[in-house]
Amino acid sequence: MAHTSSSPSSGATPTGPAPTGRTPWFTPNRWFTDRATADPTAGRHRRGGEGTGVTGGRFLRPLVWIGLWVHVALIAFSAVSFPLVVGRPRPDFLPAELWNPIYSWGMAWTGALYIAAGFVAVAAAWILLTGWRRGLLSMGIVLVLGFAVELLGTSTGLPFGPYEYGDMLGGRIAGHVPWSIPLSWFTLLYATLLLGLRLRPGIVGSIVLASLGLVAWDVLMDPGMSLAFPFWEWQVDGWWYGMPLINWAGWFVTGLVMALTVVAIHPLETLRPAAGDRLPAAIFALNGVLPLVLVIMAGLWIPMLVGLAAMGGFLAFTLVGGSLRRHRLAPGTATGSGAPGGARRDPGPARETHRG
Repeated sequence: MAHTSSSPSSGATPTGPAPTGRTPWFTPNRWFTDRATADPTAGRHRRGGEGTGVTGGRFLRPLVWIGLWVHVALIAFSAVSFPLVVGRPRPDFLPAELWNPIYSWGMAWTGALYIAAGFVAVAAAWILLTGWRRGLLSMGIVLVLGFAVELLGTSTGLPFGPYEYGDMLGGRIAGHVPWSIPLSWFTLLYATLLLGLRLRPGIVGSIVLASLGLVAWDVLMDPGMSLAFPFWEWQVDGWWYGMPLINWAGWFVTGLVMALTVVAIHPLETLRPAAGDRLPAAIFALNGVLPLVLVIMAGLWIPMLVGLAAMGGFLAFTLVGGSLRRHRLAPGTATGSGAPGGARRDPGPARETHRG
């Protein structure tokens, strides 16, 4: 994949006006950060010197795109299939011996596979950003934490309340937790953590924002995927359309622990270069599509409005707030802008550099 640069190549001297950091949404080199071609003056976590990236970077970069496009395709397939196919009579032109196994396979595997595809995209982008050793360490811990808290929840009712998964998110590990669920925890944590970093918070702020983003997602997701269509079932009649309010407290605390683990392994200076990436926002928004379709199909208008407000509010707060903060902190691009003698201010490190 081609890379463009707003920072100097090795040994070159920067010339011309300071970069403004403004690029179109669909510029391919803005979707994920690749430390292999990052400028070390921009705060990238680089140990091998300029031009050194993770081993296997040429494999990981296309893997991000493959995972993302499969994720998009399967979400779109699910969003179309639920209103048109799920629960509908078999089409007359298809024989039962063909329709029944296809329908059963789709119901059993599509949800798990679209989660897995999103995880593949995010995992590859995460390794490109953080490197194999620390990236796999933090990813592995979050996956273990995700499985452990879900196993605890389905076994004891803590910290989310009593619930049970069905069979439509993949086979259940230890008879309780579908294998795709820990992948989903990491995928959405990646999205909310990097979205929150757009606001340039400190450690505490980044952890809290990541957790709030997870809760915002669940506000829409839970009514859609438990009440509108039972991917899991609550064993109590909770306040929020069957869900007990303790669930959001459990999500928030779990998010805090996971985010704290990540920032303990990766200094914020390692992660901040990816704060402007498009992939986290895309992953966050995409994972609200199917829950939105399901609540609309079920006529759950209040969950739809509140869920859209929660997810949309978090997305707007981080994107717009981050953009305003970036422009406020951007180096001056016009000569004489507040600098004595008409000299341009020192631009400092280039913000927008090579991206995957």
